[in-house]
Amino acid sequence: PKEVAEGNSDAGAAAGSLTALDFSSMRVRELKAYLQARRVDMNDVLERSELETLCEATRRAALGDPPRAASGRACAGPSSATTTGQPEEAGEEEKEAPPACAQCGKTEAEAREEGGKLRICSLCHAKTERYCCRECQVAHWPTHRRSCAGYERKRKKGKARE
Repeated sequence: PKEVAEGNSDAGAAAGSLTALDFSSMRVRELKAYLQARRVDMNDVLERSELETLCEATRRAALGDPPRAASGRACAGPSSATTTGQPEEAGEEEKEAPPACAQCGKTEAEAREEGGKLRICSLCHAKTERYCCRECQVAHWPTHRRSCAGYERKRKKGKARE
């Protein structure tokens, strides 16, 4: 694997390093080793591009960086304008929260401001889990997979990876 910052090609060092890595130049087994070293569940990853995205999301999470949307902009979650930090007053009726990204919390309005929209899971089409970008969906998959009816149907037909 190529470490962009240091040019180190040692696979063991790259698997343990948090410096900027060029995941696109890594072999599939190296991508898997990187994720295994961080104890990341990758049982349901079907495509090489998903491995690369999961590696990048894992690296960013370890560094405290927010996920990046496909546009390259940081996916930093809801803006301060949508979160007041004030507890709801007792007796006040609970209001239904607007749909938000299941991973980062970005609302539909915030996604639109960035030229995007919240999307739903393409397997189960449940409107309970929405995502502002592919990176957030991939990062949230280990959690959503447990409740994903579409994944369960594929698994029963033998078309999903265990």
